[in-house]
Amino acid sequence: MKKIIFLLLSVLLLSSNNIYAQSNTISVSEKYYAIKNDDSLWVWDKDENGEVQNLHKLLDNIQSVQMDYVIGKDGTVWKCKNDSDEAPVKIIENTDSVSVGSTAITFKKNDNSLWGIGSNVMGEMATGEEIERYDNPVKIMYNVQDAANGYSHTVILKTDGSVWTAGTNEYGVLGVEKDIEYSLKPLRIMDGISKIYTGETSTFAIDENGTLYRWGCNYGNGVGIDKKSMLYAPVKYTDNVKSVCSHWGFNLVLKQDGTLWIYGDSEDSNEGYTLTNIDGVSLHNLPKKIFDNVNSISEWKYSDSHSTLILTNEGELFEFDVTDGDKDHLAEIKANKIMDDVKISVESPVKVKKDFTDISGKSENVQESINSLTKANIISGTSETEFSPDKPITRAEIAALLLRMTAKNNEYTSSSFTDVTADDWYYNTAGASKKYNIVAGFEDNTFRGDETISKVQLISLAARTLRNEGNVTEETEEIKNSELPYWATDDISLALKEKLISETDLINIDDDMTRADAAVVLYRLYGKI
Repeated sequence: MKKIIFLLLSVLLLSSNNIYAQSNTISVSEKYYAIKNDDSLWVWDKDENGEVQNLHKLLDNIQSVQMDYVIGKDGTVWKCKNDSDEAPVKIIENTDSVSVGSTAITFKKNDNSLWGIGSNVMGEMATGEEIERYDNPVKIMYNVQDAANGYSHTVILKTDGSVWTAGTNEYGVLGVEKDIEYSLKPLRIMDGISKIYTGETSTFAIDENGTLYRWGCNYGNGVGIDKKSMLYAPVKYTDNVKSVCSHWGFNLVLKQDGTLWIYGDSEDSNEGYTLTNIDGVSLHNLPKKIFDNVNSISEWKYSDSHSTLILTNEGELFEFDVTDGDKDHLAEIKANKIMDDVKISVESPVKVKKDFTDISGKSENVQESINSLTKANIISGTSETEFSPDKPITRAEIAALLLRMTAKNNEYTSSSFTDVTADDWYYNTAGASKKYNIVAGFEDNTFRGDETISKVQLISLAARTLRNEGNVTEETEEIKNSELPYWATDDISLALKEKLISETDLINIDDDMTRADAAVVLYRLYGKI
């Protein structure tokens, strides 16, 4: 039977240049979900013998599905009832992806802001506050590309390719030293990443070259787990990877060429909790190819089941399962075909960014800030190849950047400033900036958008933005410096406390702010909101 199924999966190579997108057309919870080519959502479950039953259409006009949460074509998220066919419950709007963990659920909106519901007692939702539960969606962070949730931790991929983790660290899932028990706020772990995944107590990241890294543990809350099986920092796992699904004791790795492989955890694992062998071959450090022609696989679900949905490039959907093996009994692979005409994932091509030719002489810190904000689509150059790092930056340009960074750039708010007309490119920017108290203007109700901004003005605006987002406390030290303007002392104190600036940035603070220096301050702000 296995050989027949394998023959059905003829080889069709996937482009290794396509990254960034993830498939959400299939999902597993207590029920099983798949989206067909007509955008209809289908659901089924299994009887006591593991046979498919109750296969039927549930909804129309569906964009994606994750566990029991579905996103409609209009961006509305609905929660399906797991134990009945009652009408789904509306959760949140303007959303393009969902990640479901056992204690927290996150929603990425189409403005790249991340929201969530669930527990944050130990930082599971990364909000920075110790809250027992959020029953309604609450904002977590801006500038987010993706998020993934495990048993009690959250992993966030920001738009610059940096990975951040929060929650409990009992099994090393945060990617930091074991002495850190938990973190309420997100911790920056690594950079240059294009995709993230979680297991129950494991974390994975795929970089821009397709290299898969992992940390944490594959054994959930098992008793007596060998501590050697826990990884407290990202470790390279394998290359040329498209996606991964974590299970108890093993991982399924989908390669960029469409082949699906099964990997054991490690030779140091406690054998009582590992998938010992398949077809008589030990899986300790020995991957085995099990399918060809695979388009996508379903992601982790909080369950003891080893079941995974496998979608081929022809739209054929299989349920894949592995029975537990031990020293005396071989593990068994099962693959049952469920249906045809399932919608396949088509990934977006990589956007190739040209390096700016005029920043090579700047410090490493300046180059990282400029390149990262450019990759995150926050800032752009003055041309395709030039950034003009020494050029002064204007008040209107800074207002636009701060609105973009705080997901308010789509606001169309008319300006009431006396010096701003509908013909000015920053007409809406000025109005939205005043509405959100970012660049509020002067006492004479002027915006002065074309004026260059000084260091002190930018520092004040950055601190004000951070304060408005509610991510800081107001406990700051009084600054005793007679050369600083009195109106900015509280903002400067906050900027120093939150490390938006250093003491050296206070030198010649009334000078014009250059585009390069502005990028450094803004990138520090980017990492805090």
